[in-house]
Amino acid sequence: MHRLRGRAARKAYRRPVAGRCGLDDGVGRLDAWVTDLAWLRLEPWREAIASVFDPAAAAAALGEVRAVSVNGPVNEARLLAGWLCSRLDRDVELEHEGDTHIQRVAVRCGGAEYVIERRDREHVGRAYGPGTTEHPIVLPILDASTLLGRALDIRDADEVFEAALASAVGQRT
Repeated sequence: MHRLRGRAARKAYRRPVAGRCGLDDGVGRLDAWVTDLAWLRLEPWREAIASVFDPAAAAAALGEVRAVSVNGPVNEARLLAGWLCSRLDRDVELEHEGDTHIQRVAVRCGGAEYVIERRDREHVGRAYGPGTTEHPIVLPILDASTLLGRALDIRDADEVFEAALASAVGQRT
């Protein structure tokens, strides 16, 4: 589902942040980009959400997305809701239950619910919903050094992250 997949939907580019963030290199502009370790930690969850909507019957439900329920840290819950808002170009209500790590995400589409969940801190969870076959999904728990390494590998601005962050700013829990 190209509308949801981060890598497929992402257009990498460099864009000056001067003016938006008040950064200036003394010459007038500073080419820079921003990322967030929480955003990188969510990559397997975003891919899992996109995969549950891959079957044609489930893809049709994307037009009905109205809410997402997230059991996990509030900042990650807001980023996931912001990602859905920005990718689907509509408001998505966030329902949040606190936890130290994301354990469950349920996307509500009309009367249907598409779920990605894992038990405790297991690396393999499951994804299921109407029109899909329940299937195992890899949800690795990435440690800080892995996340930092990934962040340092980023060479360009991430348009999907920026749109998700902009949408997440307005999320209420």
